[in-house]
Amino acid sequence: EWFAQLVSCAIPETDIETAKARLYDECRIEVPFVDWNGRKLVRVSFQGYNDEGHLARLMEGLELVLRPS
Repeated sequence: EWFAQLVSCAIPETDIETAKARLYDECRIEVPFVDWNGRKLVRVSFQGYNDEGHLARLMEGLELVLRPS
């Protein structure tokens, strides 16, 4: 089975500074958002102390801050 600890995922075109600030302010989640070669990405690293609940919170938070207005 394949396993990865670090992943970068493409996100919709957005103001990444605003999305990063909202994710922290509203959800208390801090992850890097980057603009790389014209693509918007979120970079996530999972450690031994993270579990599926943390992933679920991250996904909910990203859905909240990346939802089109």
